[in-house]
Amino acid sequence: MMNAATREFVLVHAGDDVARLALQGVRDPNVDLRAALVQIEGLERARRKLPSWAAMEGMEWPSRLALEQCSSEQAARYKASLVGPGRLLVDLTGGLGVDFAFMAQKFQQAVYVERQEELALLAERNFQRLGIRAEVVIGDAVAYLESMSPADVVYVDPARRDEHGGRIYDISHCHPNVVALRGDLLMSADTLMLKLSPMMDWHKAMADMGEDKVDEVHIVSLGGECKELLLLLRKRPERRLLVIVEGERRIEMGLDEWTSGTIGASLWEGELTEGLYVYDPGPGIMKAGIFAEVAQRYSLRQLSKESHLMVSRERVEEFPGRAFRLRSVSRMKGREMAAALSSLRQANVAVRGFPLTASELKRRLRLRDGGDTYIFAATLVGGGRVLLFCEKCKDERPFLAENL
Repeated sequence: MMNAATREFVLVHAGDDVARLALQGVRDPNVDLRAALVQIEGLERARRKLPSWAAMEGMEWPSRLALEQCSSEQAARYKASLVGPGRLLVDLTGGLGVDFAFMAQKFQQAVYVERQEELALLAERNFQRLGIRAEVVIGDAVAYLESMSPADVVYVDPARRDEHGGRIYDISHCHPNVVALRGDLLMSADTLMLKLSPMMDWHKAMADMGEDKVDEVHIVSLGGECKELLLLLRKRPERRLLVIVEGERRIEMGLDEWTSGTIGASLWEGELTEGLYVYDPGPGIMKAGIFAEVAQRYSLRQLSKESHLMVSRERVEEFPGRAFRLRSVSRMKGREMAAALSSLRQANVAVRGFPLTASELKRRLRLRDGGDTYIFAATLVGGGRVLLFCEKCKDERPFLAENL
């Protein structure tokens, strides 16, 4: 804990550049400059990631790594919407306690388990400031699991880095090993919620944990980036849902409805005409791979299995991704392409199922980044390659975190 002089230094210099403060040093010998800099930097990060916590006086912040690894407030609120009300919540991998804090408010009793003593004590002090009643246990998740009381919900966010700091993408190599502990976890909880890396293959994660026990899969995207993969396991699964969250938009479908590798109604080159709406699926759709299902649900046509772009004649307001209006189309042929680019100096270039990267194509087209023009380089169902010159739909709804 910080002494009074260090706390005062943090209050005075909140918002200041920590690198400059480190170089300047401090005259007061009672100020723990290292601790102060951690708090000043942590507050700035929290203002972006945990705004309601940052607004509270007296909150404490851990190391940069712990703040980077914790959930954002929006993501934590979403997880809290999936559980409770209930009797007992147990978080076996507490960390900074963000997810725990938002979920705990829905339960009569909540237990936080964390093996790092310093982090656990910091979280406990923050819980007290937040008015959250919690039993804080400093210890190993596996040891606690062996003797814990049955809970309504057990939450586990396995550590996904090895001893050298490298990322782990195999769920069985994380700590704790939830694959090996699956039986014990399900015996101890009505619902087991796992938070996994969005980089993990959700099909493999389901198979590893037992597809007959996975009740819900949630792929959560916030601010245009896929943030989390959540698995909810139950002793007797009933709903069997795949849920895709794209900001304020949400898609639900049965896990058994997913049909990998299929393609819905396709569009041929001659049918690409000015005025069509072009849709670029959000990161959650890309992660889930439910292109044919989305196209069918919104009555869209796909350019090809490789491109994942979709089109329609009438605007689909609720599409879970970005929407554009097609201005013109050009094949990848000299004169035709030169004419299409003749008055263009800058554009936002993206490739979809195309043999060049966006950077390579941008150099070839001699374009700078930016402007109001969006160019999608795509492969059509017949193998033809085209450039789609688009403008972004002006009435596209922004991401609204509060709608989670």
